[in-house]
Amino acid sequence: MKAQKGYALVEVLVALAVISIVAAGFISALQNSIQASTLADRKDTARSLAQSQMEYIKKQPFAVSYAPDTISSDYAGYSANITAANAAERDSSIQKVTISIYFGGKVVFSLDNYKARR
Repeated sequence: MKAQKGYALVEVLVALAVISIVAAGFISALQNSIQASTLADRKDTARSLAQSQMEYIKKQPFAVSYAPDTISSDYAGYSANITAANAAERDSSIQKVTISIYFGGKVVFSLDNYKARR
């Protein structure tokens, strides 16, 4: 009888299984990396928008409430909510202003600052 050369079907299947497991791990890591990058980009954009909104509010006259500045269409999906409350019960000349930036209906970033009546 001649000796057979080549790979057995079992060896090929084991090699394919090992390659599949490695590929699945690589794809999973790549997907996690993309999600983390997207989240970091959204947070950075939201921080920038919040700071822009805060500068806009600081330029406005002292008021009980403030409307957010319009957000450019370049930032589709982002929205801002502004709340203002007295910082101290006895002193109505100082407000704590909170700006919340939303993306997809969820808060991505919040910024607090104070505004004084001048």
